[in-house]
Amino acid sequence: MGKSAQFFSGLIVSFIFFMQSYSMEHRESLSHEEIIARLIAASENSLANNQPLLVTNTIRFWRKDECFGCPINTVSISLLDNEKTATLAIEYVKHWAKKLNGLLEWRVFPTTTPSTMGDILLDNGFSFNGTVHVMIYNVGGEIYNLPISEPIVIERLSDIELVPTWTKIIQKAFNFFWRNQHAYQQYVEKGIGDDTAMAGALEFYSGYYDRKLVGTGGLYIGDDCGHINAIATDKVFRGKGLATSMILTLLKRAQDLGLKHVLLQCDDSTVNFYTKIGFKNAFDIKIYALDE
Repeated sequence: MGKSAQFFSGLIVSFIFFMQSYSMEHRESLSHEEIIARLIAASENSLANNQPLLVTNTIRFWRKDECFGCPINTVSISLLDNEKTATLAIEYVKHWAKKLNGLLEWRVFPTTTPSTMGDILLDNGFSFNGTVHVMIYNVGGEIYNLPISEPIVIERLSDIELVPTWTKIIQKAFNFFWRNQHAYQQYVEKGIGDDTAMAGALEFYSGYYDRKLVGTGGLYIGDDCGHINAIATDKVFRGKGLATSMILTLLKRAQDLGLKHVLLQCDDSTVNFYTKIGFKNAFDIKIYALDE
């Protein structure tokens, strides 16, 4: 799995966590025993059900032969208070990752403790694998205006029969292949059937150029914060304004729903694109990878 795939594969899952962590006012402190107990319980459940594991605030884990959108087990170890505790957690998760022959990724937030976590990871067999920029847009104000007109059309994905084509665009855009594509299609189909427009709802959108489905986009609806994800365009149709039109449509949708902010993740190659639209860099996440 390449770097771009790693960045993208965490979007949907990580956005849900970012919504929770962005407004978090305090974090819990856990003992060494409590941390390991949580890791053991979550990993055993993952092993039993052949599911990936997300350890919030610091670690994201998935099997090489699975994709984002699969069922995820979550466990919170939101405060590793010293190097000993951090090293203990690292060693356990490394053992578990090797046992599953999976890819382990450790995400270091600005608030991650200890503050030397990056160095600790490097000392324990991880390598630095890039930066994710978490961008934020205030939808309470005026949204950047760009009229959307033919041949571009953006509309809600509502036809289940289009889901395979829709997911194929994402697969090609990010240059990776997943064996469990059916699981992700089911994830998208859930969004198609969800018309509540309430917190926790998923909405997916299609971008058309000359009536051909060539673009994708998604919006996760939180309590007062939304999350844009699944932005992809068929390479033949890039540079025609499809991605910009998709982003603006999703921002307007968030505004109509009364959301205050919208978040998204991007890497270095697209940060300028989102900045021009009006997004601001909220914070950066350092990515450390272990592939055994």
